[in-house]
Amino acid sequence: MKWFTRYQLPMLPELTLGGGVNWQNGTFVDTSGPKGAERVHQGSYPLVNLFGRYQINKQLAVQANVNNLLDKNYYSALSDSYAYGAPRSVSMSVNYNF
Repeated sequence: MKWFTRYQLPMLPELTLGGGVNWQNGTFVDTSGPKGAERVHQGSYPLVNLFGRYQINKQLAVQANVNNLLDKNYYSALSDSYAYGAPRSVSMSVNYNF
């Protein structure tokens, strides 16, 4: 399930704040490896993401994002091999439209 929203502040229309949650239900995979057959479990988890964007003028905007705000440990893929998903990260971007 994915739920996202954004809000533009009436008293400061240049500022937009937003965020969302990706919810993943628990899952598992049966796999085999050096130790033989095993079941790898992944419990349910939320991934929370936030952003703020400021429109400086008609062409120029600055945006900051925080992904995986709660720094959840999770598997991004479950199959015969599995890998952890990305930890908390922060990014900033500047966009200019001609």
